[in-house]
Amino acid sequence: MQYIRNVPTQFLRMVPDYLFSSTQCGLFLSLKYHSLYPNYIHRRIAELRSDFELRVLLVLVDIQDNAPALRQLNSLCVTNRLTLILSWTAEEAARYLESYKASQGKDASSIQKKSSNLYVDQVTDALTACPNINKTDAANLLGHFGSMRNLFTKGTPEELALVAGMGQVKVTRLYEAFCKPFSSKKAKQRRQRQKELLEQQEAKEKEEQSKTIADDSHHDSTTKMVTNALSSSDEKDVTNQAS
Repeated sequence: MQYIRNVPTQFLRMVPDYLFSSTQCGLFLSLKYHSLYPNYIHRRIAELRSDFELRVLLVLVDIQDNAPALRQLNSLCVTNRLTLILSWTAEEAARYLESYKASQGKDASSIQKKSSNLYVDQVTDALTACPNINKTDAANLLGHFGSMRNLFTKGTPEELALVAGMGQVKVTRLYEAFCKPFSSKKAKQRRQRQKELLEQQEAKEKEEQSKTIADDSHHDSTTKMVTNALSSSDEKDVTNQAS
């Protein structure tokens, strides 16, 4: 609690360790304590009300061999509808608690990126989607070429290298993003494999269909032969009776 400084706190007698709101709560667990008392967390989870919409298990990872315990806790959280949050220091755990408390009553839009209709912002978003290109690079590129059209049409590797901050790696990545075809070699190979699998499936279906038709034809032929044999036998019996 000593590291929680950015949100108000209050000590109360309650079942969960932390109460973010009337429908959100949290439990705290140290892996070192869990290794000594493995049944503790099971009892704490059983005491929680089921009407909490959000139930967080904040785990402090303070032991070296932590993989087995974390796998067990992950399975426990999935079974009991808890959100598992891991922290490696007490300060980090406090930041998580502050974030949950600060986001109380807010929807997802409070942490979503705000879209802009400004041309400069749209160009910046487009250019920074390329690996290694940051906002400063985007501003320098736009200032050098004047527009995205000029950047696309005149952005040769030699011209890109003249822009401040554009090293060889950035020039190569940006030029490949502009000039490399969308259909890569791997994509073509993947489509070819899918086409071959589809052709194999169709050939198999046709083979099974042909086999079914052949079996039906053989069955009809056999039935016809048996019918003719029975008819001949009946005619012979009638002739013998007449004699």
